[in-house]
Amino acid sequence: MRRLRPPLLRVLIWLGFAVLILALLAIERGLRADLAERLHQPTFAVGIAAAAITGILSAIAAFSVLVTAILTFPCLSAFPDYEPNNPEGG
Repeated sequence: MRRLRPPLLRVLIWLGFAVLILALLAIERGLRADLAERLHQPTFAVGIAAAAITGILSAIAAFSVLVTAILTFPCLSAFPDYEPNNPEGG
């Protein structure tokens, strides 16, 4: 079994993939006609920023907690009999 990448790197990979999907959707569907106007409204801009920050921080938390949760609760793992400190792997 190979070692996982650091949580922050995994988050960046997933967020990069999400940005790519959103960019492709924006190219195909187009942006909102009133986007520039709406971004000048503080309520809209703060709401968008808060949603983005919440998503990013929750992704970081999910990837950080995952490894600890699997070691604490082996039933969450795809390989529940795996012992990380056993060189024989089982």
